[in-house]
Amino acid sequence: MNIENLPQILLEAASTTLEWALLAAFRAHLKLFSVINEMAKMRDKLSEMMTSHAELMEGYELTVPTKYRAIREPMIVAPDSFMPVSQIVRYSEKGHQALYERGYADAKRAWREDGRSVEGEA
Repeated sequence: MNIENLPQILLEAASTTLEWALLAAFRAHLKLFSVINEMAKMRDKLSEMMTSHAELMEGYELTVPTKYRAIREPMIVAPDSFMPVSQIVRYSEKGHQALYERGYADAKRAWREDGRSVEGEA
C-alpha cells in the first residue's frame, strides 16, 4: 500500500483494519488445511516404508497414527473485484440485493472454475 492509498478518514481506516484482520484469520485457516494434508502425506509415507521394509521392523512396535487424513482444499468463493467492507456494513435493501446477486454469481463462477456442476446449468 503506497502513501496515496492510505485511508484519509476514520471510516476508511476502520474498514481497512477490519479487512486485514479478516484476511489474516482466513490465511491462518488455509494454513491449517495445508498442515493437516502434510501430516496425512507423512503418515502415508511412513506406512509405505514400514510395509516395504518389514524385515527391518521385526521386534519393533510402531503404530502409525490414523487420525489425520488428506482433506480437499477449500474452494474459495471471492469477488472478482475489490469490495470495500463499508459497502457491506452500510445496510440498505437495494445494497443487500446487489450483494446477494454478486455473491451468488461469484459462487457459481468459483464452482465452474473448480470443475463442479452449477445448478440450473447443463
